[in-house]
Amino acid sequence: MLRDYFPNAVIYGIDIVDTSSLNSDTIKTFVADQSNRKHLKDFIDTYEGGFDIILDDGGHSMEQQQVSFGYLFKYVKPGGYYIIEDVHTSLSYLYGDYFGAEENGDNTTLLMIGNFIEDGKIESKYMTAEEEDYLTANIKYCNLLSRNNGRSINCIFKKR
Repeated sequence: MLRDYFPNAVIYGIDIVDTSSLNSDTIKTFVADQSNRKHLKDFIDTYEGGFDIILDDGGHSMEQQQVSFGYLFKYVKPGGYYIIEDVHTSLSYLYGDYFGAEENGDNTTLLMIGNFIEDGKIESKYMTAEEEDYLTANIKYCNLLSRNNGRSINCIFKKR
């Protein structure tokens, strides 16, 4: 489907399972756990250079979304975008703790984004202080997009 929207792009995919059967001249896959910084580093070391767009449609847990965002955003090219799909997995009234949302919601990706919109600062229990500072300094803006009465929430971050 991404090929339909970006016909001239080289698409790099990370998945916890081997999807190398999809590899071609314009699709490159890599086996990695998106909540593991060493795996993400190995991916970056393999596919050097920055990315115009990073689209996280991965595991959807709070840790996976936030570790990936904290680690990978620095590899988005200036003026590029980082998109987190399925932020609605933060909503415990829909999913309980299935995606790792704490009962009080303090660790959710949605709260992290909402706080950034309000005060311009990224804070996450899953990120290093350096990652938080980098994000805070380098996010130009973010937009939350909601459909289906909040049952589908995505976020688009633009890099300075």
